[in-house]
Amino acid sequence: LISRWQNTHGLPVDPAAPRPSASRRKLEVLTADNTKPIRIQLNFDSLYQDMAPEYTACFKVGDWFRLGLPQGSSTFPGTPPPNKTDETCDANRRGTDCWGLCRQEDLIEPADRDNLIAAVTAILPEITEL
Repeated sequence: LISRWQNTHGLPVDPAAPRPSASRRKLEVLTADNTKPIRIQLNFDSLYQDMAPEYTACFKVGDWFRLGLPQGSSTFPGTPPPNKTDETCDANRRGTDCWGLCRQEDLIEPADRDNLIAAVTAILPEITEL
């Protein structure tokens, strides 16, 4: 039924088939004349414990963090495992969509935060000139 409707209205039947776009523009080489400078707004909120979204950064050894969008427990979807022994990230932290426990080397220390903010802020003018 859907295929018949698509054929009647001139739409491609194959969902993978390219569709004409009403908003298609003529492609041209990007230059300083036909583009605007990049605008970047820095936000370092996630580097501060009181502003970081839950489970996104490490401020205390033994706290949970998540990589990607891991499954929660069946009882509480989107929450870390109930036991601190049930990490789902591999030992090298190379997993994706997993839960891990913060180690000392994972912590965001004030000096590290300040260095990161200073470095990113220092290179911002150079990036906006690209």
